[in-house]
Amino acid sequence: MAEAVRSDLAARLRIVRPLCPDHRTGTHPKAVSDRAVWWRTPGAPASEPVC
Repeated sequence: MAEAVRSDLAARLRIVRPLCPDHRTGTHPKAVSDRAVWWRTPGAPASEPVC
């Protein structure tokens, strides 16, 4: 669901959210060890948990 909302905002409004607070780049949702997290790029450490 998080990816669908993020993609819709990007497509319709040209807004990339959420941003990584440290790098100001877009993030993508990913499940890791039964936990949802936002990732900056593949292989990067999780930037913040999904609430």
